[in-house]
This record gives sequence, structure tokens and C-alpha cells, in this order.
Amino acid sequence: MKASIVIPNLNGAGWLRDSIESIWAQTEQDFELIIIDNGSTDESLAIARYCSRENFTLIENGTNTGFSHAVNQGIALADSEYVVLFNNDAFAQPDWLAQLIAMADAEPRAFAVQSLMIRHFERDICDDAGDYVT
Repeated sequence: MKASIVIPNLNGAGWLRDSIESIWAQTEQDFELIIIDNGSTDESLAIARYCSRENFTLIENGTNTGFSHAVNQGIALADSEYVVLFNNDAFAQPDWLAQLIAMADAEPRAFAVQSLMIRHFERDICDDAGDYVT
């Protein structure tokens, strides 16, 4: 497997389905998807179960173990050359994973590569790690 995509989730029902579907729509299909749910009380688990396919793992934490712990759970399960972290409220372009892998493969000395994050409702503005500064 080329990549393991890890999505931590807590009450992300409003975005999770579209986020997962954007992963399944990738041109690069040599990956597994790992979702770690951190005790969601909304419809997140039902959505994740509904969106499951081959090479899909859903971990259901009964309580919120925190973002870092959830990510580390996913990384520990990863069985691939690359681990890719993805937010439950993000949506990937179809060639997103292929481009990340190509960049990582092109420079073997690189430790990490990162996506350019664009604001959802302001497509001409880069997101600055989720902060909104006025």
C-alpha cells in the first residue's frame, strides 16, 4: 500500500461524508483510509460506517481522547509507505494524493510534504492553519 490516510473525527457530521467521498474519489487508489472517532455524539459514526469500503478502518473511541492521541492511533495502524493526515472538514481535489506522493517520491531526503489549504467559502484565499484573523 502506498499511503494510509488518517482522519481524526469529533462531531464532524456536517462535513465528514463529503470529506470521505473526496478521499474515495482520488485518482491514486493505492491507499487505505483510517478514521478515528473520538466519542462523537452526532451522526458521525453512522456516516463513517455508511461510507466504508475496502481498505477502510474505523476506530470508535468511546470518549474524546484528544486530537494527538487519535492521530497516533491511526499512525500505529498504518500499513503503507506514507502516512497522510487529513481533517474531517477538508475536501481533497481528485489528484491531491497523487501530487503529495509524487512530491515525496521526488525528494527522498524530505521528511514531510504538505497540501496547500484553501478556504472553503473564499477560494482565492489560503487558509492559515484554521485561524481567522481580522
